[in-house]
Amino acid sequence: MLKPKEVCQKLGISYRTLQSYVKKGYIQPVILQSGKWRFREEDVERLMGIVRKRKVILYAGVSSNTQKDDLVNQVKYLEENVKEYDQVITDVGSGLNVKRKGFFKLLRMCPVTLMKPKG
Repeated sequence: MLKPKEVCQKLGISYRTLQSYVKKGYIQPVILQSGKWRFREEDVERLMGIVRKRKVILYAGVSSNTQKDDLVNQVKYLEENVKEYDQVITDVGSGLNVKRKGFFKLLRMCPVTLMKPKG
């Protein structure tokens, strides 16, 4: 049996998201006499097949080749301050330049969720 914190770590989700999954019926907790939740390993493993872990992408950019040292410093700062990340994407080019390959690569990696208005 796993504690909620352990489940969150395995799934890469927050405690609030875990609460939401329980409310939606995605996973069922075992409620102890104390009222605390525990989760069966097999339920967590089943849910692991459904839940996609979020990717953390670090992005840094500068305006010109003369600022490449600044780019190196930006990346170093990000890497030092973000504990876990999957990838680093960098760009050299004006903020108004629409040919920023790294930025558009980052956008393509973002999942698109369409929201339907209630009513």
